[in-house]
Amino acid sequence: MNPTYGIRSLRFKLIFACVLIQTVLLTILIANRVILMNDSLIDQIEIRAEGLKLMLNAVLAPLVIQRDYAALQGILNGVASVKELEYIQVVDLQSKPIAWAGITPSSFPADRKWNHTQGEHIFYQEYPLSLAGESVGHVRVGISTHTMEQANVGALWQGISIALMGLAAMVIILIPVSGFLTHHLEALAQGRAKNCCG
Repeated sequence: MNPTYGIRSLRFKLIFACVLIQTVLLTILIANRVILMNDSLIDQIEIRAEGLKLMLNAVLAPLVIQRDYAALQGILNGVASVKELEYIQVVDLQSKPIAWAGITPSSFPADRKWNHTQGEHIFYQEYPLSLAGESVGHVRVGISTHTMEQANVGALWQGISIALMGLAAMVIILIPVSGFLTHHLEALAQGRAKNCCG
């Protein structure tokens, strides 16, 4: 093995230290990006859900009051065709289903908004339906987060790929630079040794 590349060589130690520091910094940056992407995902879903809440109340509450269940079902069928909306269900004040569309779960998880069990990626939400200040029922929706999660995963892998390319480029640059530095340091050390001995 060439001593200039040995594990104990100054050149190896210099390259290893630089790669280690860069790896730690990139890991921190990627971890921070994951946190920001998850926060952004939640914000996007909640904004979408809030807009859906206002629209659904305005459209569905009058039909529930009038007991026009045929029109109610027709609207739900149309709403359920919206991309990323897994299901929608209207229940009365006693939580008895009146109308629904899409893939309605066997039981609505009232105690949580997120469910990732059994491969599901759904944001659960329940909104009250009211008209003139009077509560008439509730609407339950399940919004798929799968598309946005895939976009986040794609962005994450892109960040990791860029980080790895950056590390590789740094190593390629460091090899000749470290050789130049260690060569001059060794020459300087040898010169001092000669001066001391002389």
